Amino acid sequence: TAHFSHKDELPDLDSDKEVVIDQNILTSQGPGTALSFGLAIVEVLEGKEVANEIRKNICYRS
Repeated sequence: TAHFSHKDELPDLDSDKEVVIDQNILTSQGPGTALSFGLAIVEVLEGKEVANEIRKNICYRS
């Protein structure tokens, strides 16, 4: 994934996802996706259950 302003520079880019996890590499589109990116990091490091608990506690909707 990449910031929308770089789409022309990356013609093979095939993702509009906010966060992409590819093996041990995590990327996001930019500052506006920081919360989604942070939750993805938590999910990778601590598991989906912990990430979901945080989502619930901060009233996060994706």
